[in-house]
Amino acid sequence: MKKMIFLASALIAIMVIVSCGKLKQFPVGPLELAAGGPDDSTYPFESQADVNMFALNGGYFTSMAYSTERAYEGSGCAKIYCNFTAPNSAQGRLIMTNVALSTIAGKTITAHVWIPAGMFTTDNPYGAFFYFQLGSSGNNDWYQSTWGNLNPPSGTVAGIWNTITVNVDDMLLVNGNGSAGHINSDTLVQNNLDTTQAVTWGVVVGQGGSSPDYNGYIYVDSINVQ
Repeated sequence: MKKMIFLASALIAIMVIVSCGKLKQFPVGPLELAAGGPDDSTYPFESQADVNMFALNGGYFTSMAYSTERAYEGSGCAKIYCNFTAPNSAQGRLIMTNVALSTIAGKTITAHVWIPAGMFTTDNPYGAFFYFQLGSSGNNDWYQSTWGNLNPPSGTVAGIWNTITVNVDDMLLVNGNGSAGHINSDTLVQNNLDTTQAVTWGVVVGQGGSSPDYNGYIYVDSINVQ
């Protein structure tokens, strides 16, 4: 009886893992911390047109294209080539330009960044943050969220998705020039910003003080503003 139960269990296991003569692989999405399902975010990167809504800035992101190699949600994402070679100062920016501050003020922004194995270790991490910079007013005040360390994958997984998020009204002025009476370390509400003015905003990925250099790809997907 025990032998029959063992044989039956083995047969069921084989039926589960074999289909049409091929071993079924466990989907990589869950292993890479992808959410899966449809992408209902504000900027889903489901086409080249979606990717073209954004631009690169900062010098350390050198190219960008639509890709279906990975996705946090949906079926596509932005594939970005990085050339990080200056620890503590190398930062690449994925930005949206010339939009009204009102489109992000009072809202929460969330983005998902895929980090490959071998890019860095937990001892010398890269990080990410959001920013916006005033444009049409001419003073170019720069507001940003706090730096958050990114997480590398563990084990044999090729990479993992990191989620970063910020409430825009919590972002602080870091380089006000004083000409408009704006105060460093104050928020946009405290500085009474005109939310009809144009800004550039985006997500920044950069090296920490002792992070290793990296030349290769990361992926960005499912940026939501709500």
